Amino acid sequence: TKLTEAGMMVGTPYYISPEQCRGEPLDPRADIYSLGIILYELLAGNVPFRGRTLSAVIIQHATEPPPLIRRVRPDISETVEAVVLRALAKDRNNRPATAREMGQELEQALAGVTLSERVDIILEPIASLAIGTHPGLNKFATSPRTGAHSSARKSGLLNYDSLTGLHSHAYFIRNLEETLLRCSQLGESLGVVIFGVDKFKHVNNTYGYLLGDLLLREIGHLLCQNLPEQMILCRAPGDGFTTMAVTKQPELVAQLANKLINLISQSRFLTKELPDGLEITLSAGIAFYPDDGIEATDLFELSKHSLTTAKTLGAGQVARKGSSGQLSPLANQTERLIQFESFVGRNAELEKLKRGFEQSVAGRGRFVLITGDAGLGKTRLVEEFRRQLAGKDVLFLQSRFYESGGAIPYKAFCDSLRGSLHYLMEYNPEDTKIVFGSMADKVINDFSSNDPLSLLLGNEPNYSANAEQEKYRIFDYLVRIYLNLSKLRPVILFLDDLHWADELTL
Repeated sequence: TKLTEAGMMVGTPYYISPEQCRGEPLDPRADIYSLGIILYELLAGNVPFRGRTLSAVIIQHATEPPPLIRRVRPDISETVEAVVLRALAKDRNNRPATAREMGQELEQALAGVTLSERVDIILEPIASLAIGTHPGLNKFATSPRTGAHSSARKSGLLNYDSLTGLHSHAYFIRNLEETLLRCSQLGESLGVVIFGVDKFKHVNNTYGYLLGDLLLREIGHLLCQNLPEQMILCRAPGDGFTTMAVTKQPELVAQLANKLINLISQSRFLTKELPDGLEITLSAGIAFYPDDGIEATDLFELSKHSLTTAKTLGAGQVARKGSSGQLSPLANQTERLIQFESFVGRNAELEKLKRGFEQSVAGRGRFVLITGDAGLGKTRLVEEFRRQLAGKDVLFLQSRFYESGGAIPYKAFCDSLRGSLHYLMEYNPEDTKIVFGSMADKVINDFSSNDPLSLLLGNEPNYSANAEQEKYRIFDYLVRIYLNLSKLRPVILFLDDLHWADELTL
């Protein structure tokens, strides 16, 4: 129109909702978010997100949790803070649906409604299971009360959920990606577990969202205190909690899930409205690497589907739904080993991939294009190929393009490199300098950042495709990184959904 043009930012960025940042359809909950920003500003004296540029502010709205109000205003009650932070939830489904609902929550908070002390917790903490770990995997598989915090703080990736105090979902996904990388290099298996509160919507509708939030905080505390020391509990969107375990005995993951579910079911949560206590149950969904998937987001989504299935089976259930869609109910059946689905029907294609790999190892690099309609199993074919490479000395890098990716040049390449370079810099810093030689300092500086792409593109909000010299400089730089990594071992680069790639990347 005459008022706007492509690339122009319209509106008030300091009060914009995450879904508006992403260009998604809006509903009244976007206004609830903006109202939450105003309340935050009234209480804390400033808006929560104050990046140096408007683009940085928008990224903060879309990805970062707001700082706790009580850090600057310790006199503010936790209940009032909880209402404001709920209005600022990244997922609109976790916000109050209307201004009236939010007003009622504020009234309750100002009236001093709190959740009373938990009682009748009679179970001892669960004994640590024999879940196998490897020294190279201890960055994530550490107690949240000790090594994991210092490691995450060291790398600048420490994020907390403002409601429960647990690690955030973004933290979980990042560490899952890094742990999967190490699992692929060491030939380990991994289980992802997501817990969800049964009939939590009924709890919110009956007793109010404020009590529901406090209940989530209490459940998170119980689960965290009873996890084996080598595992970490994180907050998942909605009413969920996530954890992971590196193990070659998948049945132990289901056993752990059942023990934690039993712990919660035998606990009773007291409120002023319910002097006899509130009984709560959990269900759980499980997904395994590499049998169910190889990518962090896919494994998480698959575990979510498994959780949905578990909840349909009844309260306190555990289920695992493999990548083929086949259901494996696990509740009360953890004495047997979980049977994984076999991969059939693509032997010819697998052999072609194997031959291409062998030719690459012999020094003749290969480009393989896998085509086919959506849903035919292209990604699943590569997952099986990678699974069969387990134990071989190969570096498997992967990234994915998205329809809504915004055509950001070279983003997929940076994403594919980040996990491997983080691992190399943290665990083999001397090798980093040997492998990259004179460019080592630049690689370390660029990929130590949480957003290496912004450094490569010069922090420009809109990268110009006409800057010919600059675009070729970045391309050559990334190619040299891949070539130097191949000095360590053969490199396989898997780019999924290539049809969504931008022109410069192609």
